[in-house]
Amino acid sequence: MDVMEEVDRISLEAINEQTKAEKEEKVIPKGKYEGVVFSWNKIEESEKKEGDPFQGVPLYKAGITFYDCPEYGKKKTGWFKFTTSKVLGESGRPKTAYTTAVGLTKVMGLADAPFTEVLEQAKVTRAKYNVGAFTPEGKDETYNFLQGVSEVI
Repeated sequence: MDVMEEVDRISLEAINEQTKAEKEEKVIPKGKYEGVVFSWNKIEESEKKEGDPFQGVPLYKAGITFYDCPEYGKKKTGWFKFTTSKVLGESGRPKTAYTTAVGLTKVMGLADAPFTEVLEQAKVTRAKYNVGAFTPEGKDETYNFLQGVSEVI
């Protein structure tokens, strides 16, 4: 075959394989890790999707850097949601976005302070975060969530 006629290609299979590997690389193994908030923002109402259980309530998204992920031997980051409103899930229990906001506020020692101050304090205070992992039935993707915030380090 003439080199000029040869066409290099990337298959759909290769693209899907690479996409899956990138998603898996972002997953934080289930466990308790020391970490700090490195960034946060308030999610605007217009950014929430139809049917979002957090419609009409304050919702924050915070990036947290974890420093002791054993499988990686280095820091790893994840993004998590927090709300100051007690939103209940299908089970009737509060959603983790609320329970972790309560835990973060307690650990930072800032009861009755604006939640933005809690998030700012979490930028300069290491805490122990309990990270969970969930793979929805029938899906090939794992998602992280916070199960709690326990102590200041």
